[in-house]
Amino acid sequence: MCGSFFPSLYLHVKALIRLLPPVALSLLSQEIMRDRYHEPREQPRRPRATNLEIQKWVARQHGFVPETAWIEHCRGLCITPAEGAGMASNPCPPEYQTAIRQALAHFGVLPT
Repeated sequence: MCGSFFPSLYLHVKALIRLLPPVALSLLSQEIMRDRYHEPREQPRRPRATNLEIQKWVARQHGFVPETAWIEHCRGLCITPAEGAGMASNPCPPEYQTAIRQALAHFGVLPT
């Protein structure tokens, strides 16, 4: 198809392909096949959600602003606590834990 629209370009590309070593041709064909069949590529990992983002989300969704210590306490209950972080001196009240866990799940902090 390309040769009929741009014959000189087609010939140049064809000549370049002949000059490539077999390893490069193999990698090139793998890349073409990946693009052709739309294989998913690795998605960049989202950085960890900040406490401020979680506080804003909880405020919009549930109508209260959780304290940072509450977020860290819930994070420690749901996943392994960060190094050097002991149990919170100001633990999250049980009635607010559900809302904070929903926020952690929304931002992808909880393991799936």
